[in-house]
Amino acid sequence: MEITNSNWSPDGKEASKNLRIQLLALVCLEWQYYGFDGQNVNKLHEGQRNFAAETGVPSFSNNSDRELMSKSIRKGNNGNCTSSDSSDEDLGPVEANMCASATGVVRVQSRKKAEMFLVRTDGISCTREKVTESSLAFTHPSTQQQMLMWKSTPKTVLLLKKLGPELMEEAKELQVVSFLYHQEKMNVLVEPDVHDIFARIPGFGFVQTFYSQDTSDLHMRVDFVACLGGDGVILHASNLFRGAVPPVVSFNLGSLGFLTSHRFEDYRQDLTQVIHGNNTLDGVYITLRMRLRCEIFRNGKAVPGKVFDVLNEIVVDRGYNPYLSKVECYEHDRLITKVQGDGVIVATPTGSTAYSTAAGGSMVHPNVPCMLFTPICPHSLSFRPVILPDSARLELKIPDDARSNAWVSFDGKRRQQLSRGHSVRISMSEHPLPTVNKSDQTGDWFHSLIRCLNWNERLDQKAL
Repeated sequence: MEITNSNWSPDGKEASKNLRIQLLALVCLEWQYYGFDGQNVNKLHEGQRNFAAETGVPSFSNNSDRELMSKSIRKGNNGNCTSSDSSDEDLGPVEANMCASATGVVRVQSRKKAEMFLVRTDGISCTREKVTESSLAFTHPSTQQQMLMWKSTPKTVLLLKKLGPELMEEAKELQVVSFLYHQEKMNVLVEPDVHDIFARIPGFGFVQTFYSQDTSDLHMRVDFVACLGGDGVILHASNLFRGAVPPVVSFNLGSLGFLTSHRFEDYRQDLTQVIHGNNTLDGVYITLRMRLRCEIFRNGKAVPGKVFDVLNEIVVDRGYNPYLSKVECYEHDRLITKVQGDGVIVATPTGSTAYSTAAGGSMVHPNVPCMLFTPICPHSLSFRPVILPDSARLELKIPDDARSNAWVSFDGKRRQQLSRGHSVRISMSEHPLPTVNKSDQTGDWFHSLIRCLNWNERLDQKAL
């Protein structure tokens, strides 16, 4: 079909419409000619844009144009487009992908999606990952079971016990020390005050100690830690290791023992499993418990020596002051809210079952990477606890217009006053506390919920 543009002028509206009808009918004819097989249709897609650009075909501007096109398409038999003057040679090579709908509207479809990348950042460094076939998908869960594998057999263990002479009087600590030294041939370290007691007991001169004034390199000397007591001993272990922490296996000899999943009666079996876990089929599973890095600032400047790693929570409260505490809360330097109440708790998943739960916060599995933001008795009906990602960087600041000072504590210890202009910056610590599981991290957690907190304990409903 020969196409001329002798009637193409700004004033020739009718001629312009006829020309558009001829062109689009020709396009429809070519679609029928090539058919709908994958290869030829793909060729048709690309060229439509070139063909329309070269001929200057304008798009439909109103419904009358669409109706004219529809009538032209319906001229052929069985709904096919026909044109007596058209041929595939007149059109030339077509490399496009197009289709005509029932209403006559031509849609040009993209043949290939744009490539996609994901950029991941932890606030310090960035990594780029290519998305396969432009499809976003999880390749694996973001949290997984962790297994402890020794490259060589551990040689040194640090033994920590709860305060008081109870364990020494019952000889429980002596039993564990003797087993580790005589049966497993390990070097046994204890804290200096406990070492003084062992020094007075005949046959325990092999027990070693360390200088409590300098524990910066203690993690380089200790392969794993054995705790005898309750949750307080594990919190003490977290405080003892300011940086990296060796694996911790804990035996329940305390009053509650939510974090202590091992029974003391099984200490021989469980310690052997930890030491020789590489040689067993079960292996040794551990939970990497997130800690918070907290640093005190005064008027925007860091206070020397005021950096703490906490396992449970940091608490800012009004202390003995009769007024409500007023604390400004920032996330990445953006003011998110002001706490007006008794105070606020920022807890780890491990600490979610401690003070935060008592204040109405959620109970979170220890392997979930997050921070809990829980107000304490807020003077507001709409202030609900929230959970933030572990990438959050919080700052709790005492404003200049606060009626009184506040107090801060870290895992219930090192309590100190925060004056107006003071703040505490909180972020995820790079060093977690690894605890050895009795079975696995989820089974241990639910077992502790039921054993310690009677979670969802009730009588079964009787059958009808």
